[in-house]
Amino acid sequence: MVEPSKSKPNASLTEISHDIHNIFRLKSLETLQLTLDRQDISISEVPNHDDFLYGQMMGYILIHGKSMKASFKIHYSQPLAQDITAEQLGLVPEKVNMDTTNDFMREYCNLAAGYISDAFAFNNIITDISIPLITDGFDEVWFSDNTRPLDQKDYWQLVW
Repeated sequence: MVEPSKSKPNASLTEISHDIHNIFRLKSLETLQLTLDRQDISISEVPNHDDFLYGQMMGYILIHGKSMKASFKIHYSQPLAQDITAEQLGLVPEKVNMDTTNDFMREYCNLAAGYISDAFAFNNIITDISIPLITDGFDEVWFSDNTRPLDQKDYWQLVW
């Protein structure tokens, strides 16, 4: 006699959203930790996620597939990104120019999106990623979260 198999109940939309948020957070953290070879970087909440402008510059990349569309945005100030880039390259910040800094932040977006896409693939969700772009932080008006009020959103910051 064959015994009926017990299947896991379907996850709720809230649980799925929470899992997706965690994938984005964790992979963004792990990407920076691996890139800089530093474990003292952590995630903290953004004090006011209603701020329109989070940083002087913004990196942006799309992650999309048949079952989902997502964007991964990073906001940063040029001096902070210069310090991070210098740390990764083993240089003093004064030796790192703006083009190199923006290239590093573009590559960070690309790596993070790749790790996020890999995490989705592990869960049988196939996604592609776009080419990352770096733009002025004030361009947030074109990418504003407020233009799509029904979309899921999450905000966090990486600190050390």
